[in-house]
Amino acid sequence: MAAIIISTVFGAIFLLYLFLIMPRMLRRPSYRALYEVPATKRIYGDREINAPPLYAHRGLHDNATEAPENSMAAFRKAVEAGFGIELDVQITKDGRLVVFHDDTLERMCRARVEPPASANDDSVSYGRDARHIPSRSMSCREEPATNRLAGNVVASRPVIHTESRVRDYTLEELQNDFRLLDTQERIPSFEEVLAVVDGKVPLIVEIKEESHDMSVCPLVDAQLQKYQGVYCIESFNPLVVQWYRKNRPEIIRGQLSDAFHKEKPEKYKGLLYFALEHLLLNVLGRPDFIAYHHRYAHHLSLSFCRGLFHALTVAWTIQSKEELNKNRLHFQIFIFDSFLPEA
Repeated sequence: MAAIIISTVFGAIFLLYLFLIMPRMLRRPSYRALYEVPATKRIYGDREINAPPLYAHRGLHDNATEAPENSMAAFRKAVEAGFGIELDVQITKDGRLVVFHDDTLERMCRARVEPPASANDDSVSYGRDARHIPSRSMSCREEPATNRLAGNVVASRPVIHTESRVRDYTLEELQNDFRLLDTQERIPSFEEVLAVVDGKVPLIVEIKEESHDMSVCPLVDAQLQKYQGVYCIESFNPLVVQWYRKNRPEIIRGQLSDAFHKEKPEKYKGLLYFALEHLLLNVLGRPDFIAYHHRYAHHLSLSFCRGLFHALTVAWTIQSKEELNKNRLHFQIFIFDSFLPEA
């Protein structure tokens, strides 16, 4: 009798687990358009029926060149090469949309530096003036700034403070006062990026929102409703996926995840990250696809979504031809950077 009760309890828990991780099962949209990546056809031709759809992570970027990640230059290069594009969207202080990955500006941004008027002139301009750099950043360490066009050091400039966030600035301030790394590239608006892609390649749009405030979703949706091209949306935040489930069910939506306890156990801990890692919050958004760190292709919940529920799976971020070939059996769509798949 006890064995029957225990078996029943474990069976019920297992069924509940499957219910929680289950992706959308009814009225699934067609994924065919996401496979129509020009570069894949160019690279593989007709040799492979199941040639991998290839999406350039944050554009076809290289942070050591004039085409840093999520820059207009990187997006132009991806379009010209025919790769699909994965990009990140978040909201500014004045409710505008920009394409930028990090929550803070520290890693990718530098205060704009104008070359001195002459070799003997040590003056330097940080944007229009210094008032848009938060007071908390003025005590940061300084480093020499290299003018790529002139090829010499023109001034010292502050490294952006770790607490300076995208949402602390208006769109005008971000574009006028900062540049991406040591280039002349600005943080682009979402509207600018959509205009340059112009439907030539499919898009994976990641919505960056770590709070419960979903005001970014209708703004993104309003822009995309005017866009004449193929796209899908994804997010680490299941509330974003849920918003699309409720308000735009016809749009392909995806849940991003990772093996958080293995990647950064000191940062990602607690019940929330346990639930996110094991896809237990799929119950909120019922995603069409799961985008997971390729290193954990055999994660239990991902395996159930792929094998039992036949959900579309997306690998991020592939960084070599070897990783691409290794994961061909486990994922259908591939987000890549740091190498050219055709090389």
